[in-house]
Amino acid sequence: MASVLQRFAVRLYNRKEIHPAFRLIGCRSFLSESYGQSSKVTDLMSPSHNQPELALQCLRIDQCHEKNYPVTSLMLDRVFRSIKNHQHVESMRYYLHKYRHSDNGYYLHDWIQYVFTDKCLKHSLDTLFEILKSKPQYGVFPHYTICNLVLDKLLKENNFEDAMQVVHEIFVLEHLEHKTTQTLVLKAITMYWEQNQQEGSKLPAFEDILTKRNIAGCIYCIGEYMSNPSLKILGSAILGSIEKEHGMDAVFQNPWGPLLWTEEYLQKACGLLQEINEPISQECVDILVKCIGENNEMSTHVLEIVEKCKEKNLVMDTGLNLKDISNKLLEDLKLFEETDQKNLDTEVSGWLQERGTMYQVEEELVEKKTKERLNLQKMEEIEIQAHDDAVSKLGYWFKSRKPDDVLFKEEKEKFIHLQKDYMDGCMSELELIEAFREKQNIEKDPIILMS
Repeated sequence: MASVLQRFAVRLYNRKEIHPAFRLIGCRSFLSESYGQSSKVTDLMSPSHNQPELALQCLRIDQCHEKNYPVTSLMLDRVFRSIKNHQHVESMRYYLHKYRHSDNGYYLHDWIQYVFTDKCLKHSLDTLFEILKSKPQYGVFPHYTICNLVLDKLLKENNFEDAMQVVHEIFVLEHLEHKTTQTLVLKAITMYWEQNQQEGSKLPAFEDILTKRNIAGCIYCIGEYMSNPSLKILGSAILGSIEKEHGMDAVFQNPWGPLLWTEEYLQKACGLLQEINEPISQECVDILVKCIGENNEMSTHVLEIVEKCKEKNLVMDTGLNLKDISNKLLEDLKLFEETDQKNLDTEVSGWLQERGTMYQVEEELVEKKTKERLNLQKMEEIEIQAHDDAVSKLGYWFKSRKPDDVLFKEEKEKFIHLQKDYMDGCMSELELIEAFREKQNIEKDPIILMS
């Protein structure tokens, strides 16, 4: 009866035959449109008023590459903020890859990564996926709010395949400490679980070991952050089944950070079950028993523990399973969003201040280098004039300057900004960072790169 009423209500809603006041009643549909948006974020994303067109900026970077001059992260920041469409995002992959594999490419500021990934989210999500698959080649690690927005978009589109890829990236990037992220990740897992679960089976039919590992690891880590014994036991049990069938290498295929290299996950799940003093779900108990198997010493031991838990009324059928926990988090999603927004605004304020100082430092360094280059050019002119006068007056014509003679050759080879075709702004990223630290009175050990 309830399902009939629900279908009727949905048809009325879609046909706009329901009173507007009643349309406000219902479950929250994941993230709101205002999530991750604020005036400060807009300031971070917007190009400067005097910024050249994107084509001119790209041409300038191309000229730097041709002359083998270093491209700085600030050049990329200006370019990324000028992105307006899909084609722009696609073309940026080349410059990002080129920068990553340059002498300056060891570091890209958090706010530059945020700007680029946000532009990808708005204009070319496929590009973001390609970059995430090759993070070492691009050096881009999305902020957790960007990951949340991407996952939210995919879940609303019922694109579970790509959603699980984002879940994996969130896990690898260790963003699961955030409540909003936990909510969306658990929602993605429950939707995947329901879609792939076969009748009579406790576990879904996972596509491969990697997907199984990712889901189990996410459940376990979220359980750790939430101090939720049901999730910890469930995650440990599935990880233990992978370890049991395929070995620890399968659990830790592709290097990642969230889990420690600790063997015996099934034993760990049994230990968690034995130590509980609060209710857990029947679901996690059933899956643990299934993962351990039958007719072995551990299965006998875990069944004894389960019986003791049931005697203490610590095993419940409803309210504590994976779907229930996910739904409970969804009810509080609005509060989680507000917390995220406050934290993001605080973080963006720091980024804006840092970016402003970095641009000020860049301007000062460019001015300093320009003066040094002009002074050297004057010295060069004086040297040439003196040499020509000496040759003319003394008659030492055999000492006349040759067309390919270069004055101050060693200085020019050592300092690129002294060369005549030098392009303003090309410099070592280390020089920018150290000048920034000096301006901010940040006392840290100098950066030393080992070749």
